[in-house]
Amino acid sequence: MTTGGDVHGVTSSAHDGVPQGELVLDGRVMPASNATFVGSIGTGDGEVRVVYKPVAGERPLWDFPGAVLAQREVAAYLVGAAFAGDDFRNPVPLTWLADGPHGPGMVQTWQEPDEDQEAVTLVPAGAVPGGMLHVFDGYDAADRPISLVHEDTDALRRIAVLDVVLNNADRKGGHVLEAGDGHRWAIDHGIAFHAEPKLRTVLWGWTGQPLTAQECAAVTRVRDVAQGELAGTLAELLDDREGAFWSTAMLEDCRIDGPPPLSRIVVAVDPPVTGHAGSDECGIVVAGAVTEGAPGEWRAVVLEDASVKAAKPIDWARAALDAMERYGADRLVAEVNQGGDLVETVIRQIDPLVPYRGVRAAKGKSARAEPVAALYEQGRVSHLRGLGDLEDQMCLLTVQGFEGKGSPDRVDALVWALTDLVVEPGAKWRRPQVRTLL
Repeated sequence: MTTGGDVHGVTSSAHDGVPQGELVLDGRVMPASNATFVGSIGTGDGEVRVVYKPVAGERPLWDFPGAVLAQREVAAYLVGAAFAGDDFRNPVPLTWLADGPHGPGMVQTWQEPDEDQEAVTLVPAGAVPGGMLHVFDGYDAADRPISLVHEDTDALRRIAVLDVVLNNADRKGGHVLEAGDGHRWAIDHGIAFHAEPKLRTVLWGWTGQPLTAQECAAVTRVRDVAQGELAGTLAELLDDREGAFWSTAMLEDCRIDGPPPLSRIVVAVDPPVTGHAGSDECGIVVAGAVTEGAPGEWRAVVLEDASVKAAKPIDWARAALDAMERYGADRLVAEVNQGGDLVETVIRQIDPLVPYRGVRAAKGKSARAEPVAALYEQGRVSHLRGLGDLEDQMCLLTVQGFEGKGSPDRVDALVWALTDLVVEPGAKWRRPQVRTLL
């Protein structure tokens, strides 16, 4: 553990019992796969010891790309609270999101384990102590035969059941902390909640045993709250898709209150194939860019999501032109893969002189989005507030394709806008051409 002295005001998500005060970091847990700090929060009732894991220090596993581990830690606490109900204590310590010295992250109350207890341990092969369950046999670093065992207690068994509910991919023996009163704390849930089966655990001693009535009731409670009162909260925490180009945390970090002076502004349109009540949305996104200096210094700002639903061609065309007028845009960019020349015809029926560019997709959505996503990773794109619907779609576009319902029309419009503003001009700037007189 390394020492420090960082002080930061804690701005936390709302959970009952969350301590409010200054977070002082006095150590870092080493080694750890993700940056993990230990500190305290000074309150009117004294100091509360905590663990702090900033999002900036996360290193997700290869099969959890795009996951925000801090958000999953909080989700595990909330699910654990529902799982426990009034029947027993939550196995997961109080966990919340907060803005700490190293940026947004997870904060969790510190739990000091009882060194005289071992819920999970290694013993000589075959020498399973009373009250313990055998898991598997192997060899230690000195090539001696050993057995992995864990205690047969209700407190630990609840963690095993909860792990199945969480789809926990990281239940090591060290992620169980033994309280002196017999309670067992479950920690480190950053790589849980995968959409595919990912259960990785050492708690296999109860394999084949049916759930008790109390455990069935706990699972039922989780199902009910996940579909009811916690549905929205869990969706916000877990909506990031594995392999997604954008994450919730990334988009939260890029929000600004107002744009700088912009060199160019465009309105990009992704028209629907049809124009009736069952049609896809018409994606309409307004974005601007500062294009002074070398392309690496260019910055873009997404100004508005002006998309419309179930609109006739004349209606979405008017909505796009209205957006141009609001922002004094320099160009209207429209995808023409589906509508061809009809797209331009509809637009010019309203404004014959509008600066217009038709673009045709030669690559799939994910391939087109990749260079735009790279701009976000480089911190070169900002969002004005109020773009929730667009941002929700962005978090559903993965390297494998769009994982939401329908077509990601808002994202398509965003990609066309930023491609026109930054990606294509930057590429041309890097490819010098011979000057001609014609």
